[in-house]
Amino acid sequence: MKFAVVSLMPEMFDAIRSFGVTSRAFERNLVTLTVVNPRTFAEDRHGTVDDRPYGGGPGMVLKAEPMLAAVKAAKAAVGGRPIVVHFSPRGKPLDQGLLASWIEHFDEMVFLASRYEGLDERVIESVVEWQDRPLDRVYPIIYLDCIVLKIRQNKRVINKSMY
Repeated sequence: MKFAVVSLMPEMFDAIRSFGVTSRAFERNLVTLTVVNPRTFAEDRHGTVDDRPYGGGPGMVLKAEPMLAAVKAAKAAVGGRPIVVHFSPRGKPLDQGLLASWIEHFDEMVFLASRYEGLDERVIESVVEWQDRPLDRVYPIIYLDCIVLKIRQNKRVINKSMY
């Protein structure tokens, strides 16, 4: 399987390539992981990727332009026809059946790890095919859910690694 993650903190994903069970999957070439930093696609010298929500609203969101470019790069990195998943507190609960369905139907997946109030709505409308809420509670940073997913199974929450 091929995975790509769009994240402002790409260094966080080095650990899953280097340690434990997941490292063995990488060593055996069972999975690949590409991490794309949207700051690479920022248009100013400061690498600004956040802005006020398009159309107004509270808080800050990740800007559409660098996120759309990062998703395009992530999709190109994994090739094929990946599903694009946004981890968000607004999304539907993720369960093992859904995860199994993705694994059955997709060889490539792109995960968007958002921050702040989320993504600019234009990104969600343009490229996101699924929004998930993999957490029991809403945490301020959603990044770690791309490494270990909390899956709801039979009204219990269990941890499943990304592959």
